[in-house]
Amino acid sequence: MQPRSNREPFTILIAEDEKTDAFFVQEAVNRMSCKTSLHIVPDGQAVMDFLAREGDYTSAPRPDIILLDINMPRKNGHEVLAEIKANPDLRAIPVIMLSGSNADRDIVRCYENHANAFVTKANDFSGVMRLMAAIENFWFRSVTLQQDGKN
Repeated sequence: MQPRSNREPFTILIAEDEKTDAFFVQEAVNRMSCKTSLHIVPDGQAVMDFLAREGDYTSAPRPDIILLDINMPRKNGHEVLAEIKANPDLRAIPVIMLSGSNADRDIVRCYENHANAFVTKANDFSGVMRLMAAIENFWFRSVTLQQDGKN
């Protein structure tokens, strides 16, 4: 792994099975000031396929950050987070967990599995805009990210 010089474009992977939520994120990313590539997958198994570059994702880029919904079909966000953080090739990728609720048990479980952040999902477009602006300002402007040598 090499430090990333934080040059654009940035790559975001989001696992989101709700089409409206995915659309809001896409629109918010389109309004970011930095150049950003967004990849949306519908479930947790697709996240793992994307990261492994398998199936439909053989040419997938390594994401700079992952936004992971907790409640998804096939494989939930907790399971995916645990797999990502258990894999030495993936664990340095920041993972922000998203949930429609802020149940204590979900928050604790996310941090026990080494999530980088837990965020209660916004229920409107302005909330999604605020979240994506915060991600841009912190993760893409302030933090030095890592990348693998395969990109």
